Amino acid sequence: MTLFFPLGLSTDQIAWWGFVCAVVAAVCAVWSGIASTAAAKYAKDAPTKEDLKRVEDHVAVTSHHLEHQSWREELNDGASRVSIAVEGRDFQDEPLVVHLRLQDPSVRLIRIDMLSESGTLYGGGSCDMKEPDHYIAELDSRKVANWFNAGERKGNTSQLWLRVFMGFEEDGWGRCP
Repeated sequence: MTLFFPLGLSTDQIAWWGFVCAVVAAVCAVWSGIASTAAAKYAKDAPTKEDLKRVEDHVAVTSHHLEHQSWREELNDGASRVSIAVEGRDFQDEPLVVHLRLQDPSVRLIRIDMLSESGTLYGGGSCDMKEPDHYIAELDSRKVANWFNAGERKGNTSQLWLRVFMGFEEDGWGRCP
């Protein structure tokens, strides 16, 4: 056997190492083919610009919704602390004049509705300011009679429900975002 090249390898040894290198190259080629196929599959499933735009739009809507929900919770919290004294006398065929008195003059009453305990609406009326803490609303006598008869009886009285629409003077927390 003659030596081939200055490394001192015979032709048989060169053939053997050539075969080993070819097998290693073939294994690497198969592995890179599998990896490139997987990369192509995952690249096909990657989000597009349209997908990212949809996500950004959804985030903006959700953010606005959360701000609005927070604002509503603040208003509901403020409204639950409002104290209103209600008084009214009915003279048969005349509208019922309801007097509403507030402890906080920064609250503005807009409207009242007559409701049953289950939420059935019997009617309502606009509130007119007489003084900063005193409002008057006129309610139709027939609707008042129906409302009164629908109330839960306790002796000579009925438990009645009013829904009051109100506004608050701007002091930072009464504004919608």
